[in-house]
Amino acid sequence: MDKHLLKILDNYDICGEIKDVSAYGDGHINRTYEVKADKNYLLQKINNTVFPHPEELMENYVAVTQYLKKIIIANGGDPERETLTVIYTKDGKSFCETEDGEFYRLLVFIDAVSINITNDPAELFSVASAFGKFQNDLADYDASTLHEVIPQFHDTLKRYNDLIAAIEENKASRADSVKDEIEYAIGMKDRIGVVVNGIKDGSIPLRVTHNDTKLNNVLLDKDTKECVCVIDLDTVMPGSYLYDYGDALR
Repeated sequence: MDKHLLKILDNYDICGEIKDVSAYGDGHINRTYEVKADKNYLLQKINNTVFPHPEELMENYVAVTQYLKKIIIANGGDPERETLTVIYTKDGKSFCETEDGEFYRLLVFIDAVSINITNDPAELFSVASAFGKFQNDLADYDASTLHEVIPQFHDTLKRYNDLIAAIEENKASRADSVKDEIEYAIGMKDRIGVVVNGIKDGSIPLRVTHNDTKLNNVLLDKDTKECVCVIDLDTVMPGSYLYDYGDALR
């Protein structure tokens, strides 16, 4: 087993002796490891290039999951299965920072499966139901209290302006090969800021958004394929339901 990872795990009260630590999943942003002991865990190295303020990310993570746990318990559910559980370090922190400036978090392992692609309507329904429940359970949460961990992540006006600048610079000399796509994007200029401006003027309510509503960010029961919980909460931020709905369709 990796001595560096074992040193990280020394910061936690692990249930029983650690039997194995191995790479887990196929995520591209954070590095994830399964920790096998009397109780299994997920150890994740937080990518602090993508997320330059891990402490704010983890504040969001803990606040939202604690809120969801109260709802799950009130509904008679399992709070360690139906949402993520952050394990605190021995000194009471939601993450561990190493001397080298690395950031790690430890979660309870949930025994379920995720899918990357499917043509099964039942699985699609389960994933959609999971995100719908996530949004519904957080409908009354004050989204303004959350940190914007990736500033202007869904600022379509900024992205449009960035696109125009990139077209004008044409650094890779490829603009001519995508003329139809460019023409379409420019033709949508008057519609690009509808959601962003709606949030600003209050006509579209500010809500907690997941911001990465893809298939494999929902865990499904191994046998029934029904939704278990929504995972990968790194990009949970204030925004609009329309972001998550549009992202899921995409």
